[in-house]
Amino acid sequence: MRFAHFDMVFLFFLLPVLFALIFYSGYRRRRAWKALADESLRSKLMPTASAFRVTFKNILKTLAFVFVVLALMEPQWGTREEEVKVRGVDMMVLVDVSNSMLAQDVPPSRLERAKRKLRDLIDMLAGDRVGLIAFAGRSFLLSPLTTDYGTLSLFIDELNTQTIPVQGTDLAGALELASKAMTDKDSAKAILVISDGEDHSERLDKMVQTLKEKGIKVFVLGVGTPQGAPVPNLGGGFKTDPAGKTVVSQLGESALKELAVETGGAYARTVTGDDDLKELYLKGVRGVLDLRDLKVAKKQVWESRFYWPLGAAALLLLLERLIPEARRAPKNGNRQEEASESDAA
Repeated sequence: MRFAHFDMVFLFFLLPVLFALIFYSGYRRRRAWKALADESLRSKLMPTASAFRVTFKNILKTLAFVFVVLALMEPQWGTREEEVKVRGVDMMVLVDVSNSMLAQDVPPSRLERAKRKLRDLIDMLAGDRVGLIAFAGRSFLLSPLTTDYGTLSLFIDELNTQTIPVQGTDLAGALELASKAMTDKDSAKAILVISDGEDHSERLDKMVQTLKEKGIKVFVLGVGTPQGAPVPNLGGGFKTDPAGKTVVSQLGESALKELAVETGGAYARTVTGDDDLKELYLKGVRGVLDLRDLKVAKKQVWESRFYWPLGAAALLLLLERLIPEARRAPKNGNRQEEASESDAA
């Protein structure tokens, strides 16, 4: 058993206020009767009441208040399976994990900036099914399309340049793997590429045509700067070419822009805020694509049982209203005594 709104428990602190109101109501009533007539006349005018009944009615009111608070807290027990449908898109995220992503022209590094952007993206997601692919010289599907964003976050945390042992920038292979992973023919589809590199191969040109035929738009987040930065070695120092010169990795922005434009997507260079993600995801993916109803796997949902305490409160209040305070008229010899008992109540 659990409570959906446990914060409503603070209402129990109003019980002393309820007791005070009940006491004050009885006090005002007795005071009004005393102001109306003296004691000898009041015993003839005032209905004969039972102190026990008055007390019992007050207990019923208090219990009704307790059950109303329990209803507001919404007790839940038992579960049922429910199929959740949300409007969204199928989106595969392709993350470049090649060694060039270790360059620090975008602090703390291109790869760490990419991982931060992915975490920010997860916070923005509104029910879309998202998959994750890491690529360098080869591509690997880390997560198929899912709405389990918690598991997706775990994969993001583990991304590093050792995720794909073969170095390079096989973007075409990653795009091909992404298109194959999106098998729902009726869903709106998008690919988000996070990379600093470019792939000028003929294979990439053919892949762009395939994506256009399938109606899959590619949105690209460029990570890095046109000026570039040296690529660190894992063992220290920087990578050098055969001539001994330090290798400077630059953002291949023109090719990434062309990829996005050719498929009907959009390009943005990473910035420190979230304007880049808003441009690509909110205005691009969710703003341009035709959102569809996505069927999600069934999940366990708690059954709400608020109506039980609410029904108990209603019955208690009904019972309180049906019980009269006055009892049957007493015999003449006991009238004065019972009137005094009523005053005491």
